[in-house]
Amino acid sequence: MGHNIAEIYVDGQKVDEARNQAAQKALDDGMKYLFFLDWDTIPPPDAMSRLLYHLDNHPNYDVAAGLYCSKTQPPWPLLWREWGNGVSWDFTLGEVLTERVVGVPMGCTMIRVSAFERLPVCAENPWFKTIRGTIDDGSGIAPEFGTEDLWFCQRLEKELHGKILMDTGLLCEHIDHESGCRVSLPENCLPRNRAREASPLKKVLHIGCGPVGVGKLPEELTGEQCKEIRVDIDREAKPDVVASMTDLRYFSDAYADAIVSSHAIEHLHAHEVVRAFAEFYRVLKPGGIVVLMTPDLVAVAESILQGNLEKTAYELPPCVITPLDILYGYGKFLEHGFQYQQHHMGFTAETLKAKLEAAGFGEVLIQRQPEAWNLAARATKKR
Repeated sequence: MGHNIAEIYVDGQKVDEARNQAAQKALDDGMKYLFFLDWDTIPPPDAMSRLLYHLDNHPNYDVAAGLYCSKTQPPWPLLWREWGNGVSWDFTLGEVLTERVVGVPMGCTMIRVSAFERLPVCAENPWFKTIRGTIDDGSGIAPEFGTEDLWFCQRLEKELHGKILMDTGLLCEHIDHESGCRVSLPENCLPRNRAREASPLKKVLHIGCGPVGVGKLPEELTGEQCKEIRVDIDREAKPDVVASMTDLRYFSDAYADAIVSSHAIEHLHAHEVVRAFAEFYRVLKPGGIVVLMTPDLVAVAESILQGNLEKTAYELPPCVITPLDILYGYGKFLEHGFQYQQHHMGFTAETLKAKLEAAGFGEVLIQRQPEAWNLAARATKKR
């Protein structure tokens, strides 16, 4: 990210006291930015680098924040654009808000440390302060509740005329640790609906994409009307998003029109397949499709029974692939330490169909391609 990073631990204290100590430590150590990540907030993987980018490129702004929601039903976005009028739904999901942002939570937020230096502080007027009830200094400004984050934002605005931006594309999950529930922006809300209307392109998640040019999408999911988003757990593949297919938290519910994954699910352990298919189902829109390709274990087993375990099954120059490679992963790759190439799971047409149906998919079609040693699957998320 181009910056040195140090961690500050202030666990086990009241929230306002912990934030004040972290701010003082950042000042004492000459840090440029202070990034708060709360224990009940799950950010996208690139949250820190994106917030860092915003502050590096907006030198007149003191705060850059991600978005998350209250632990209520229904959840509401923790974004204030005007004091006294409650939270704001007036934005498009994915938009970077640089105007009229007056209050943000601190759970996924980066602050320019010089702001603390410019804000006078004393015991009665700290940088962060949790109060009971509302704040009303006679000016008519009264946030709905007196949390330490809004106290800081109010001081920043009043005393420094400081600016705050929010990247609503950094949508975090907010965990209720008592129930275990993860809260996010409601599916049928104004910001999400605006984002859908603004993006007519079909979003195609290419999961386990490999390096650029290696994997191909089906013809129906290419062209000007489709946007490929490359996802891989291996950073060396230079994907758009680094993520495991078992944890696609970077993407919101009903985000994608289609998912394509070719020769990737066999790299999972058996118990991980359930999680991966659940994630595929979650991020697909109703009516969205998943297209999979994976080795056909029946074809492999038949060849092994014929004594062909280490004989050539097919060639992908310069690679010569044997049934043993299809079962466990290409041996030459594993020999050179490419750990993500190891196979842990296998499927027959019947087991693959059953697992997709168990995840909630309908219209599951499985085609055996024994001449290519493959199973081809296509399934639809029910409307």
